[in-house]
Amino acid sequence: MTYPLTVTDGSGASVTLAKKPEKIVCLTEACLDAMVELGLPAPIAVTDLFYGAAVNSRLYGDAAKNIGRIPYKGDSIDLELLASFKPDLVVDSEGQGTPRDAVKNIAPLYVLDSVKDIPTAITMLKDFARIVDRSAQAETAAKHLTDKVAAYKAKSPRDVSLVIMANYTDGPNQYISTPSQPICAALNEVVKCGIEAPPVYVGYAQISVEAILQADPQVIIANTVLGSPKGAYQDSLVASQEAARTALLSNTFWKNLSAVKNNKIYDVDRTVWYPTSGTRSLGIALDDVMTKVYPQLFPTPLP
Repeated sequence: MTYPLTVTDGSGASVTLAKKPEKIVCLTEACLDAMVELGLPAPIAVTDLFYGAAVNSRLYGDAAKNIGRIPYKGDSIDLELLASFKPDLVVDSEGQGTPRDAVKNIAPLYVLDSVKDIPTAITMLKDFARIVDRSAQAETAAKHLTDKVAAYKAKSPRDVSLVIMANYTDGPNQYISTPSQPICAALNEVVKCGIEAPPVYVGYAQISVEAILQADPQVIIANTVLGSPKGAYQDSLVASQEAARTALLSNTFWKNLSAVKNNKIYDVDRTVWYPTSGTRSLGIALDDVMTKVYPQLFPTPLP
């Protein structure tokens, strides 16, 4: 790859890089996902929101322990602190609310492609790989994921209905995955995932407990902070989710769900199940689900 290099990013903007980027700041978990897949060193900094993902043992682990953390000031990141890291590339995703014009005054800003399913996750990875000169590694990672999906698909009876729930809510509605939710779209290769409804946020819809009971999923994946490593999220957030879960489990309708009666609600690690996931996180989600849904067929994750 030769530089200067000009590419079009996921937002349609033209991005010019004077040299191969080495000091990368991630403003989105999908950036971490892609960097891990491509065998790149940990970014020099991430936002506070994604630090827990960076140090997760299934992403960078201890290798990211000492990277910079950029807090939010109100609705925006701390731009002064971002500038202090002197990055040569800042990576973002759509929908993060980043003040892009201000960031572009600090370093080139590359917005990743939107991920809707496994094919678009692979496209996102390959597009990002091009600007960091890691196309061969992207091809290897893409093949690994597609081979894993094919291996699970070959053995899966695909006879289990499943939904992903984003946080426990002490209220009349829950945020439940539709088939268009990116992780759900990937899982639909091997299970029946999601409830049809108009999505309101990254493929999640607000669905009443009564409607969930009507769909009666056999398995519920709770994509909440309760499944994450201790310390990944603030104690107050963990406590509020524990209280909401307790309240929900006492709901009469909820108790009648097949997943509840059969003890098939699983908390998963939100730091790697984040909705803007890439190929690494989608592979992790497949492993987590298949070993829980079909433990006799898959007692351990496939390689």
